Amino acid sequence: MGTGEIFGTAVATTTNETLTIALSADAITAINAARGSCIAFGFNNETVSTSNDFVFAASINTTPRSLTLVRGPAPAPVPTLSEWAMILMGLMLAGGAALYIQRRRLEA
Repeated sequence: MGTGEIFGTAVATTTNETLTIALSADAITAINAARGSCIAFGFNNETVSTSNDFVFAASINTTPRSLTLVRGPAPAPVPTLSEWAMILMGLMLAGGAALYIQRRRLEA
């Protein structure tokens, strides 16, 4: 270990906690590039004990080790140009209606 790309970092406080590591965009690119073949992840444990390298390949003694990849929330969609046009048209219609009602009240 000690070579390769760094895809994320995290700090663990105990040896029994589930560690969540937010992967970078480069990690997602590497995972997608390895689709249909193999990819390995490992980590260097510098916070729980002395510097130990781990690879998600097998269980150690009776403590199972596993790597679970979870897809995060999807980014919020950005309105397209046509959606912006509909939003602006709606605002213009609402503003026009408000002006029309205000003028009718002033005349009465």
